[in-house]
Amino acid sequence: MTGVYIHIPYCKRKCFYCSFVSFCDFSDMPVYVNCLISEIEKRAKGELIDTVYIGGGTPSVLFSGAIKSIMDTIRTCFSVQKDAEITIEANPDSVTSSFVDECVMSGINRVSMGLQTANNDELSAIGRLHDRDSFENAYKLLRRKGIENINVDLMLGIPNQDTVSAIKSAEYALSLNPEHISIYSLSLEPGCNLYGKYIPNEDLSAELYTVISELLIKRGYERYEVSNFAKFGKLSRHNYKYWTGEDYYGFGTAAHSLLAGIRYENPDNNNDYFSSVEPKKTVLTLQDKTEEFIMLRMRTEVGINLDEFYNKFGYRLDCRKQKEIDYLKSLDLVETGENLRLTDKGFYVMNQIIIRLI
Repeated sequence: MTGVYIHIPYCKRKCFYCSFVSFCDFSDMPVYVNCLISEIEKRAKGELIDTVYIGGGTPSVLFSGAIKSIMDTIRTCFSVQKDAEITIEANPDSVTSSFVDECVMSGINRVSMGLQTANNDELSAIGRLHDRDSFENAYKLLRRKGIENINVDLMLGIPNQDTVSAIKSAEYALSLNPEHISIYSLSLEPGCNLYGKYIPNEDLSAELYTVISELLIKRGYERYEVSNFAKFGKLSRHNYKYWTGEDYYGFGTAAHSLLAGIRYENPDNNNDYFSSVEPKKTVLTLQDKTEEFIMLRMRTEVGINLDEFYNKFGYRLDCRKQKEIDYLKSLDLVETGENLRLTDKGFYVMNQIIIRLI
């Protein structure tokens, strides 16, 4: 079933590790929301959808009434399934009572919020505007207002972070009892504040990933994708569409869509978006589809079903790549049966494994 992604490209301040498309000047935000609504009205065809994801940027900085207007438009232009998962991203410093009230009134039932670390010095080092106390206040406010599905983001490889600190942050997140926890290793791209000033220790990040993953699994969270852990039945239904190749609309500046084998990419600046510059259109070739299938499915806990791969692409991956797979199995990085999947050891070197399989 189709999903909908909405991009909100505004932040109070860019975090020092961020290279996503976002802007700190809010002066054109009302124009942006109007253009966003117009794009939805223009492109939607009344399809049945079961997920909506409002991401950014920082959607929680939107002006009062914007979220309701966006969700009203989605409901007018699409057929929204009754039990749809509707997620919004939020930063703790902008989670106010009025923001949460508007979310609840608009039918939003899942919130994803970035903790990153429970260490205030580490938060300052990566340019976050919140501290541990403000995160906890925001989290408790969401619960009091009736949000029953919350994701908490954790980050590994932060400047001055060590194993003890990372475990304490994970333990803190677990103490709040969220339904979902995502863990990401700090990755710095050109254009972000920390690029060239700090080089994450990849070996330490790998060690931290192993330790924190084991801790989350021990506490009852299922790793269903390399960075994502959920209580039973609480995986991110929207994000799972990306990893399994389902169709989705993307609305807003820099948003991407995948519809019937065609990828659409909206302009990455507001001026072009406001001018209704048409999305860049790419028809995926069979090779594109094959490589994406391998890359995305290998991110997941279940991996690649080898019969499904054969039915889709007309050859046995385990035969064509037998030499590579045997080598990876000898290193205890993958295992095979009905599915080709990563072992626990293989998850952190996933990218190198995927390269060998493509």
